[in-house]
Amino acid sequence: MVFTPPRRPVLHDVRHWRAFVHGADWRHPLEPDSDLNGMADHPVVHIGIEDVKAYAAWSGKDVPTEAEWEFAA
Repeated sequence: MVFTPPRRPVLHDVRHWRAFVHGADWRHPLEPDSDLNGMADHPVVHIGIEDVKAYAAWSGKDVPTEAEWEFAA
């Protein structure tokens, strides 16, 4: 799924803010021919919980619980 701004105001249906783009993944965040150049300050996208847990283990950190996440938000 790739972020795509809707053409008209949409407040309650988030499906209008995303579009399926075949071939988009974390290395190609916008389309199959895109890359990560110039995106170092953008949020991480296209990852699963397995990736999060692996990164946390590698970096010596913990994945926050839902309560910790909500508190931080």
